[in-house]
Amino acid sequence: MRELVCHAYRHVRYYRELFDSSSFHPSDFRSLSDLQKIPTSTKQDLQILPPEKLVDRRYKIDKLVCRRTTGSTGIPFKVRCSWFEDRLLSTYALQTWSLFGFGLGTRMAKVKIVGQGSDLPETMRVLSRLGIFGMRMIHSLQEPDVVCRALREYRPDVIVGYPGFLSHLAADLDESDREAINPRFLIAGGETMTPSMRRQIEAGFGARVYESYGSHEFHLIAAECPETGLLHVNERTVLLEVLNGDGEVGSGQGGETVITALHSFTQPFIRFRLGDWVERGPAPCPCGLPWATLKRVEGRKVDWIKLPGGDSIPPERLCMALSMTMPWIKQYQIIQENRESLLVKVLPFEPPRQSEIEQLSRALSEFVKGELRCSYEFVDHIPLGPAGKFQLCRSACH
Repeated sequence: MRELVCHAYRHVRYYRELFDSSSFHPSDFRSLSDLQKIPTSTKQDLQILPPEKLVDRRYKIDKLVCRRTTGSTGIPFKVRCSWFEDRLLSTYALQTWSLFGFGLGTRMAKVKIVGQGSDLPETMRVLSRLGIFGMRMIHSLQEPDVVCRALREYRPDVIVGYPGFLSHLAADLDESDREAINPRFLIAGGETMTPSMRRQIEAGFGARVYESYGSHEFHLIAAECPETGLLHVNERTVLLEVLNGDGEVGSGQGGETVITALHSFTQPFIRFRLGDWVERGPAPCPCGLPWATLKRVEGRKVDWIKLPGGDSIPPERLCMALSMTMPWIKQYQIIQENRESLLVKVLPFEPPRQSEIEQLSRALSEFVKGELRCSYEFVDHIPLGPAGKFQLCRSACH
C-alpha cells in the first residue's frame, strides 16, 4: 500500500493533485491506520478526466489493455492496465476459483455480453490454446434456447454469468437439458443474486451456484466460501474498507465499499468508492482461511428506495419477503420513478390466488410503512437491461 501511494504521487497527475490539495504526502502513510488521511474518489470524479491524468505518465495510452464498464449506474468508464497486471489479476482469480473445484482441464462457459468489456482475457485465451483449460464465450443477449443449445454442445464443467439471466435460463431447462449440460458448479456475479434466483439456478441446472463479487476496476473482489457461504475478500489483490459515513464498520454492520487495488499501478484506484452497499462478516472466515469476509452484497446504494423525507432503504428487505415467503413468485423487479410511489413487477409461476395477492399487498405496505404509494403489476416477462443484466431495483431518484 505504501509503495502504491508513493508511485501514484510520483507518476499520476490526478493523485499528485488530490494529495497536494488535501495536504497529504506519501511520507505521512506509515500504517494502515493512516488510510483516513487519504481522500476517497468516486467514479464521477474520474470519468470526467482525460486518461492522461489518470494513467502513469510513462505509458502510452493506446498500448494498454482497456476495458469499458457497462455503465449500469449510467456512467460508462474505461479501465486501463498493463499486460502484466491483466494477467496477474486473472491468475489470482483462477487461484480463488480453485476452492470451488476449478483445476487443470476444466471447461468453462462465460454467458455474458460479448464485446463490452467481458471478452475473454488474453491470459485465458493462452491457457485455453495450451489445453490447460477450455473457455467459451456465449453471448447472453441471444434467445435462451440459442444459449441452451450452445451449452448442450459445449458441455462445460463451470458456467459463469449474471444471476438474473442464469435464473431465467434455468427456469426453461428440462431434464434432457440438465443431463446434457451437467455442470459441476456455476459462478454468478455482476448483479444482486436473491435467494429465489439461487434456488432457481440450482434446481434448473442441478448444481451448486457460488456467488462472485467483482468489477472492472478491481477484477475479483470477493468470492463465496464453499463451507460457510460467506464471501472471502480477495485480500491478495484489494484492500477493502466498509464505511458508514467516514467510519469503518464492524462485523454484522453495513456500509459502502471503499476499495484500493493493490496491484494496479498503471491506472491506480486508491480508496475508490465503488458505490456498493455490503454487510461485513467475521475476520478471519470461520472456515480457517485467513481472509476477511462479507456477509452479503446488497447492491448499489444509488438504487436504494428513496423516501419522501430523504432517507433511503435497501430493496433487499422487500426482496427477502418476496423470496422467502412467496414461492409462487418466479421473478420480480422493483421500480421507483419518483419519491412518492413504488411499483413492483411480478412474474408468477401461475396466476396467483386471492390469498397470495393479499399477502403481496401486506408485504409492500409493511416495507414502506405508509411513506410511499405502492402498487404491483403482474407481467409475463421482465426484460434484461441494456447491459444484459437483470436490474433488481431501478430508481430514478438519485
